[in-house]
Amino acid sequence: MKGKRRRLTLRLKITLATLGSIVFLGGLGYFLSKDSLSHYFELQKVLAKFEFENQSLKNEQGSILQEITRLQDKNYLERLARENLGMIKANEIFIIIDK
Repeated sequence: MKGKRRRLTLRLKITLATLGSIVFLGGLGYFLSKDSLSHYFELQKVLAKFEFENQSLKNEQGSILQEITRLQDKNYLERLARENLGMIKANEIFIIIDK
């Protein structure tokens, strides 16, 4: 009885090891095939492109947040209005000097 059980256990272990090896080698063969490797490297390129674009957008977002903070300052707003829009205060006189 013990010898028969031992042979069944050994046979089961050998069968499982063989099946595991077949599955492993099949998966390895698929991964190393030309198509899957080229697809992997193509996905790596796409990932790098998106990571670069993501970093660029984060930098742009930081600049926009800084500009929002500056726009909450009344002195900065006044300077922008004077420089870009030619606005003046109510008690000022605007004089244009022609050269």
